[in-house]
Amino acid sequence: MSSFARIHQRLVEENRRFVVGITGGYCAGKSRLAQWIVQEGARTQGTRGSSQAESSGQGGVSEEPILHIEVDHLGHQALEQQASRVEAALRGYLDPNNQGQLLDPRGGINRRALGGLVFSNPQALATLESITHPAMVELARKQISDYPGGLVLLNAAILFKMNLESLCDTVVWVDAPLLVRFFRALERDNLGIRQTWQRFMTQGRMKSQLPREQADIICVSNWGGTGGLRRAGRTLAKTLWNRIEA
Repeated sequence: MSSFARIHQRLVEENRRFVVGITGGYCAGKSRLAQWIVQEGARTQGTRGSSQAESSGQGGVSEEPILHIEVDHLGHQALEQQASRVEAALRGYLDPNNQGQLLDPRGGINRRALGGLVFSNPQALATLESITHPAMVELARKQISDYPGGLVLLNAAILFKMNLESLCDTVVWVDAPLLVRFFRALERDNLGIRQTWQRFMTQGRMKSQLPREQADIICVSNWGGTGGLRRAGRTLAKTLWNRIEA
C-alpha cells in the first residue's frame, strides 16, 4: 500500500477528514501533483485486502477515493448558477451596441466574451469575482462537508485570495524553478513566448500572498518528470503523516 493510501485509510477508519489546500505559482505543477496523489491513494491492497476483510468480518481497505476538488471547475459551476446575476452586474462595462454578448443562446455565460471583458478591465474582474468567489467557496465547503471521511485535496491557484485556507487543515505550496515553469507553460498553453511571459508577469506576485507568519504551510519543489513528482510526494506524505498523527 502506498504512503497516501495508508494516510487515507487511517482517516477513513477514524471517520475524519483532513483537508490539504494545494496552491503555488503558474505552471508549478499543482494539478499534476494532486492527480498523482489521487493515483497513489488508489494503490491499495486490492482484492487481497478485501478477501481478508470478508473472511475476518472486519472492514478492509476503503474503496472511498481521495477527494480532489479543483476550484477552477467550481468556477464553471458558479458561472452557470449565477449567469443572470453576472450578466446584469457586468452590463454597464459593455459597449452599448453589444449588450447581449455575455450570454449564449441557452442563457448561460459566453466564456470567451466574458474573458475578453474582465481581463481587459480590472473593475469588471473585481465585480465578477465578488459574485463567483463566494459561490465557489460554498461549493467547496459543501463537497467537503458531504465527504464521509478521508484525505481531501483542495486545489486552487488563488487559495489565499479566496480565503479557502480557512477550510484547510494544512496548505501545500508547490514551487518549481522559473525556467521549468516557463517551458511547461509554453508546452501546455500554446500561447507563444511573448504571451506566456506576460502571464508570468501578471502572476509574478502570487508568492507574496503566502502568509509567512502562518507556520502550517508545507513547501514542496516539483522539478518535473516522474522523479520530481515522487520526490515531492515523498516529502509531502511524510509531513502529512506527522501532522495527522499530532
